[in-house]
Parts: sequence; structure tokens; C-alpha cells
Amino acid sequence: MSEFINIEIGDLGLTITGKTPSSKFPQDFGKKYMFITPSDDFDNKTIFQTNRYLSEIGLKKLKNKILPSKSVLVSCIGSAMGKITMNNSTAITNQQINSIVVNSEYYDADYIYYQLKNNYKLLRTAALGSTALPMLNKTEFDRLKLTIHKNLQTQKQIAKVLSDLDAKIEVNNKINQELESMAKTLYDYWFVQFDLPFDFVQNKPDINGQPYKSSGGKMVYNEELKREIPEGWNCGTILDCADLFGGGTPKKEINAYWNGKIPFFTPTDIENNVFCLETILYTNKLGISKR
Repeated sequence: MSEFINIEIGDLGLTITGKTPSSKFPQDFGKKYMFITPSDDFDNKTIFQTNRYLSEIGLKKLKNKILPSKSVLVSCIGSAMGKITMNNSTAITNQQINSIVVNSEYYDADYIYYQLKNNYKLLRTAALGSTALPMLNKTEFDRLKLTIHKNLQTQKQIAKVLSDLDAKIEVNNKINQELESMAKTLYDYWFVQFDLPFDFVQNKPDINGQPYKSSGGKMVYNEELKREIPEGWNCGTILDCADLFGGGTPKKEINAYWNGKIPFFTPTDIENNVFCLETILYTNKLGISKR
């Protein structure tokens, strides 16, 4: 007997599509309950803060849209299509997000999160159609099928391992953010204030490592930049050192152009990645010829 089952998303629990309170009632907004939209941070497993919040009044008006903690939130529109997170407290989303309140008697919410995260391509391709803006409504969302472990305890064990890994990744991401901040400061110090080491400018050894501009390094006025730059430097464009190519998109409604072996890059593929090893969509030679 197989340890796995194929199940539609709609059978995992209750699917709730959010709603946006009317701007005519500013009292509906406040500081108490998260109001989650695709523009909020979906990069981490759990979302802890949002750009906007609702008041007690706003929450009560949307009582049928209330999400308990550990609901699985899936963005179902546009470039944010397929992004997934979980809420750590009572929340409301807008109508561009479908959320699953997982039936905890049979399924583990963390496990379902990772299953959906691993099926990002399924969510993206399900939304491909004749419209320019990819969208996945509640009915279509609920009909999507996942293959999952049918044993709840096994689900919990798998989710525990993945959650521990995610926690370590989050720590590393925070370290990377600090390093990035330091790099930005260094860039400003060197290439905006021009206080980079003397020998970097004049290609002469500087034993003391003195900063160029503040140590009396010669500056000359550049008419094009309307500012002073180190002597011997000039300005240019990216085209002075590289070739620039524009992209194109084959028609998404023509299936013959898709599901080939040629990677089709979009901004979503390269988000937060230094190297892109695979893409969500793949085209073929026919698709390339028609882009």
C-alpha cells in the first residue's frame, strides 16, 4: 500500500480568499491585526509584520476572512504568483491571496507549507492563460493536486527537519544582510566620498593606507558628472565594457511555444539569487523564433 496520496488543495482544510477593507472607513485600519498583501515580505517561512494593520472594528467586519495563526498563505496574482508564507498571529489578507486553514486532524500545516513551496512551478504554470496578468482564483486553486504523505506523524517529522534548516538559513540571511550593509558603507566611503586607499587610485604602494581625498589626493572637476573625481579617472556607461541585450516573451496562450528544454528567465527566477540554476518556465526553438 502506498504511503502517499494525491489530494486537491481544497480538501486540505478551509480555503479563504481575502478582502480589502474600504478606504471610506479609516477606522477599519489600526495597529492590532496584520493586513497581508503580496507586497509584504513573503521571503521567509513566517511573516511577522506588514505594511498595514487592521483595528478590532476592521477585523469584525471581515469575520468570515479571519485567518488563525499558522495558516498557509499563497499569493495568486502577477509577479508574486506562487509566493508562500505563514502567519504567526490572527490576520486578514487582501483578495489576491488564497489561504489554507489546514485541517490539523489529518494534515500538518508546516508540511503543507513545504509541499506548496516545493510545487512553486505548479502554481505558476496553472495561472498561465490568455490574460497578460497571471491570476489563480479560488476555484482553480482548490482543484490543484498535491502528492503528500498520508501519515500525520510522518508529515510532522519531515516538517521538523525542514523547519530547523529554515531557522539556520534565516540566521545566515541576517548575517548576509549585515555584510551587505557593511559593503554599501564601504562603497559609499570609497566611490562616493573617494576616500579609498591611495594606492588604489594612483597604483602606488601606500604603507599607511591613507584615504585618498581626505589625505590630499588630487581631485579634478568632471564636466559630465558635475563634480570632482580623482585625477586620472573618467566616466562612462555599461556599454563601454559589456554588450546589452533585451528579452522577449513568446505568447503564453500558445502551448506549442512552451514546456521545452530552453530556460526562460524572468525577474522572479533571479530574485535573491546570485546564480540561477533553473527557471520556472521553459521554452523551445519555436518559442524563441516567435518571441
